[in-house]
Amino acid sequence: MAKKKKVKAIVEDAYKKIKQNDFEFFINNVFAKGFEKLEGRDFISWDSPDSFPAILTDSLENYDRSVTIGPRDFGKTHLFMAYALYKMITAEHRMMVYYLSFKQSQAEGFIKKVGKPIAQSSPLISAFFKNDFSRAKTKIDTVNPLGYQCIMEPLGLSSAIRGEHSDLMLVDNPLKDESAGQTANPTQVRKATKRFFEDGIPMVKDSTGECHVIGTAISPEDLLHKLQGKKGWMSNRIPAIKDIEWNEDQTKIVGGKSSWPKRWPSAKNFNSKRNDTTLSGFKKEYLCMAARDVDTFLNRDKLETCFGLQSDNSNFEDLKKGEIRLVGGHDIGKKVDPAHAIIFALDEEDHLYEWISKFMDGWEYQDQVEWWVRQFNRLPIYKAFYDDQRSEFEGFRERGDLPTGFEPQPMSYQAKYNMAAELETYVNQGKIHFRDDSRTYQSLLSVGDDLKAVKNSAGHGDAFFSTILAV
Repeated sequence: MAKKKKVKAIVEDAYKKIKQNDFEFFINNVFAKGFEKLEGRDFISWDSPDSFPAILTDSLENYDRSVTIGPRDFGKTHLFMAYALYKMITAEHRMMVYYLSFKQSQAEGFIKKVGKPIAQSSPLISAFFKNDFSRAKTKIDTVNPLGYQCIMEPLGLSSAIRGEHSDLMLVDNPLKDESAGQTANPTQVRKATKRFFEDGIPMVKDSTGECHVIGTAISPEDLLHKLQGKKGWMSNRIPAIKDIEWNEDQTKIVGGKSSWPKRWPSAKNFNSKRNDTTLSGFKKEYLCMAARDVDTFLNRDKLETCFGLQSDNSNFEDLKKGEIRLVGGHDIGKKVDPAHAIIFALDEEDHLYEWISKFMDGWEYQDQVEWWVRQFNRLPIYKAFYDDQRSEFEGFRERGDLPTGFEPQPMSYQAKYNMAAELETYVNQGKIHFRDDSRTYQSLLSVGDDLKAVKNSAGHGDAFFSTILAV
């Protein structure tokens, strides 16, 4: 009982100060102190007005519309979380909050962070609400200190969004699912952007509603870029390092200014992040460069035009009327990398149309071989090549287990470069066509000019190498 009275006294005192002060006060004196799992006060504090959290906090508190392109590991979601709670606690009317992400399941993950973990880890925050905060699963429906209902609901831009008019809409990572490491493909980017303008913004109350967007940039046509500089929107693009200085081959950061000195005292502190990924990956995730601005072997603009093929596309009907000729490629999976198989239909004008694309996560070599045996038995495959660099299929070939037409291809650097150059020609001429699939798209773009691939949860350039073998 004594503990409850103490918490109540602290809450009442904090509430008075919150009402008298501002969002920054709430962050430093309630949110950070009350949520130890966010690493305490120092995790989201700052010591200069031009640091990332200070700029984002100012945009949230002082503007009804804001868009921020920001780096990884800079507490973006935590600040959004704090702002949602701040608005709910201080609301003097019924409060409707929507939290949007690329996928609804991603937004639901945020709601779970706000619900049960806060009730368990932060009695200071949960004590502001008059009912059981811990029951929040995919939606929050609670009551604030003044007795007003506060609802927070998750939505995904990758599906239809409908609902009542909202007081606050927070859009976090509208083009990427961080938990799955998936980035929207070109068609999904266009659909998400269109859905935001046609369905999302109209759900925000005209005169009193707020909308704030944050995430990693993908291309000049994405939602984050469309909002940059838009009338009525506060726009920020804040790289982790300002005025960055590199060594000669850009393998090491030698100078620059950290955008969050409190947490990252020096620009050189980011060298560990640079070592964990490729140069292009680092530029995207930490320097806030749109993925299109980063070097990849294939031109992003050209590759985007190659996606959008549908299963019922008229091209397939035309191909089926004549004699179908199929060609394929296979990137053999290792212990940590998935295998990938792809089969294309070839028309009389030398265009390639994706017929089958298959990621084989964790498949044994025997299973990969049997899959190809089934395809050769049922489809008119003219020829398919597999990566013979490590001779993983040599035993199957010696025993005669491989189908006729499924042939090895040595993968020296020069051979890979020549094949990749052929694929580049097909892409640049618009003669290769893929179904809309974000994993295939990201895999094709994960290979740099040096033919090295960025390793992520989707694979390691597997679709790129199977495709060059088919081409």
